[in-house]
This record gives sequence, C-alpha cells and structure tokens, in this order.
Amino acid sequence: MKREVNFSRMSWFDVQNAMKDGCDTVMIPVGSVEQHGPHLPLTTDSMVVDWIANKAAEQMDGVLVAPIVYYGVSYNHIDFPGTGSVQIDTLKRYLIDVCISLLGHGFEKLIILNGHGGNNATVAAAAHDIRLQTKKFVGVITWPSLVLEAEKTLESEIVWHADEGETSTVLWIAPELVKMERALNVTPKPIPHYVFTHEALFSNPVDQGLPPTKVLSESGIVGDAKLATPEKGKLILEEAAKNLAKVITELRN
Repeated sequence: MKREVNFSRMSWFDVQNAMKDGCDTVMIPVGSVEQHGPHLPLTTDSMVVDWIANKAAEQMDGVLVAPIVYYGVSYNHIDFPGTGSVQIDTLKRYLIDVCISLLGHGFEKLIILNGHGGNNATVAAAAHDIRLQTKKFVGVITWPSLVLEAEKTLESEIVWHADEGETSTVLWIAPELVKMERALNVTPKPIPHYVFTHEALFSNPVDQGLPPTKVLSESGIVGDAKLATPEKGKLILEEAAKNLAKVITELRN
C-alpha cells in the first residue's frame, strides 16, 4: 500500500506516527491563483507545484507535505478576472506563522517549494526570518530550476507562463481543464529597457520587477502554447519530482 505523505489526507495521529517512524522533514508548496491565458485554469501554478511536491515525497522516506498555499504575489496579473494577489508582507507573515508552527511540532527541516516566480523574493525573505526564529534548516526551491533535460524537448523559447512548457504540464496532470482550441503563440510586446525572457527574469543582475502582463499580452499567454503536449509535460514533471527527491534526500543526509 502506498504510504500517505500529505497532511490533507492524514489525521494528527497519522502525522505523529509518521514522525515517530522517522519523518523529520516537512515540505510546503506555494503557488498562485492567477490568469494563465484563456486556455489554462487559474490555479495552474498551485496545481503543478502540489503535484511535484507530492510525487517527490512518495519517492523518498522521511518527508511529509503540508497543504498548499494557494494565493501568492500576482499583482502583475491583476487586470485579468479571477486573479487574486496578496501583498508581499501578507504572504511573508503567513508563511512565517505556518512554518514556525510546523517546526514547533518537532520537524527538523522544512522545505518551501515555490511554484510561482512572483513569490521568489517573498519566500526567500520568509525563510530567512524562520531560520532566525527557529534555528532550524529552512530551504527554498523554485521548481523550474530542477528541470534541465526535459526542457530540451521544448520547441519554443522558455518563459514558463502559459507557454509550451507550462501548458504541457497541465495537459499531463489535468487534461480535462485545458482548452487547447484557445491556445495561442504570443510574442510579448516590447517594453523600453525591459527584456521579458526566462534568462532575463531569473539571471539578470538588475531586478526590474514585473510589468503588467496585460501590457505584454492581451491574452495573458507569453510564448507558444500551441506546441504543448502531455508527453512533454510528463517529462518535465517527472524530472522535477525526481530531482527534488534527490536534492531533499541529500539535504536530509
């Protein structure tokens, strides 16, 4: 029988027994509720990061997964109906409170698995404060950093917002929620002094913040969603989960 790893399907008694059996690490996924084009669900980031967290935990011993934090910092998408965004201080304080309470039960390590680029600075700041207050190990991992080989199967430029890669992941997890007839190939509109590429977003030494997505793309898609397939999504997700399990296992040892 498959070992249960997620708090949402466990009682306090189950969690206590798991800790007695050696579960010393808890992982908390953080996503967003924001537009992902006309073809993907608003909870795309949350759905994907939660899938990766649970799949990784099933591949190793000693790790449990807390329920996902759905809402994130999504101010740049707020022009699209259904998007919900919280203030940076709100998300930071929420993460600090939840994570300190989890570590207070006796977990020795905590991993914040981030599934939304707009959360990056906030989860890093929260982790810093949690470390100071608990003196325990708190790590932050943003899941796209775990994908190296599977990215090579993608045929278009990688942006990770409602594009080929992200659409592929949802096609694998929940194909019934994807409306491929609405998928588009969208090149973002140019903004002076701003480069909207995956490399610029995550490697640029100058943090320019995020412009309103509506300025870049009327549909909310940035990239070529039309090239997405469930097979590509499977490769991306399985590599992310496998590498996440490997990283956490090394951290625990």
